[in-house]
Amino acid sequence: MADVVNTPALIDFIESGDTTYLITAFAEGEQLGSKVHALLNGTTWARLANADQIALLTWYSQALDIVKAIHQKGFVHRDITDSNFIISDDGKLSIIDFELAFHIVRHKPDPPFLLGTFGYAAPEQLQYAVPDFSEDIYSLGALLCHILTGIPPYEMISDDLHTVQAKLSRLTENRNLTKLAVKCLSMQRSGRPLLIELKGEIIKEINSLKQIA
Repeated sequence: MADVVNTPALIDFIESGDTTYLITAFAEGEQLGSKVHALLNGTTWARLANADQIALLTWYSQALDIVKAIHQKGFVHRDITDSNFIISDDGKLSIIDFELAFHIVRHKPDPPFLLGTFGYAAPEQLQYAVPDFSEDIYSLGALLCHILTGIPPYEMISDDLHTVQAKLSRLTENRNLTKLAVKCLSMQRSGRPLLIELKGEIIKEINSLKQIA
């Protein structure tokens, strides 16, 4: 089913006073960020082997599918990072760490849990705004920046998106991916692409890479 979230199995849910505990199975595999670092170590996206570019974008495409399933369940994940996606031995992606999640319809938890991962969290998330699906789009833009550069988002991303775009363009030599990542990082929610648009552009890029492989 399209709305099934690929995440470790739920073991138990425990409430103790004002504290709740969600216990899940251990996520076997390697963090997406570890794969990014291994492949981009000492090189840039523009110099990366075609097959490695395809592999990284394919994992990113899987991440988009997972986030889509989360959104279809009514949740904003709010902590999308390279370390919260796990690649299993069969190459499939799963997502972990739902501590900051927020349900749009039920408006729970109320108030939403604060904070987020610096570099990945949307500016409005750090300003304690009511969560919105576009928060995850911003984080997916930060994740795309990381996949394309191997640089932690907190070192790569700033409020000056013209500078971010210039850095990305220089490292990737890919106008389409650079433009897409920067659009996701818009300071305004309305300026970010829809998830379906983001997915479509990534699929086009993968297909283009396969044609020249």
